[in-house]
Amino acid sequence: MNPDYYVPAKKTFILVMLCMMAFKMATHLPFLPAEVYGFPIKKVLKLITGIVFCVGVLWIYYRKLLQKN
Repeated sequence: MNPDYYVPAKKTFILVMLCMMAFKMATHLPFLPAEVYGFPIKKVLKLITGIVFCVGVLWIYYRKLLQKN
């Protein structure tokens, strides 16, 4: 099998690990407020992390499609 076949999976795994570490580090920052527009800060950070993950996965997939052509 072609070793380049697994590159998107490796990039996605690294993206997941980075998102999880960034979320954990951001939840422990002392200067963040407890709430943002009435929402708890953990939920806001989870939403931001999820959006970053989705955009990252789409970017990885799109780049892989461009490489095939």
